[in-house]
Amino acid sequence: KQVYFSGQVIIEEGSEGNFVYIIKQGTCLVEVGGARVGEVHPGGLLGEMFLLGVSSMHTATVKAIGTVVVFAVEHEQMLECLERFPQEKEHLMNLMAEPQKRAAG
Repeated sequence: KQVYFSGQVIIEEGSEGNFVYIIKQGTCLVEVGGARVGEVHPGGLLGEMFLLGVSSMHTATVKAIGTVVVFAVEHEQMLECLERFPQEKEHLMNLMAEPQKRAAG
């Protein structure tokens, strides 16, 4: 479990990482190229695009809005879980595709 305070960077765009973060409490600001593109709320994932091999680097900067509590899970552990539960992996891929569909549509 990790705690971040308002304005602290959880993930830096363009960086590599070893963890995927599950938001337990609070809200995160998502920025791409310095521009706000959205928010992630409790239950949301951070670092999933890097985790699933969609990108070799983090594609956004994620900052805490207020106090944010996350669970950090090592990528290898998360990948093992997704291999054991392929339906969850498919569900995660579908969730990732939704914002892209809305942007294109």
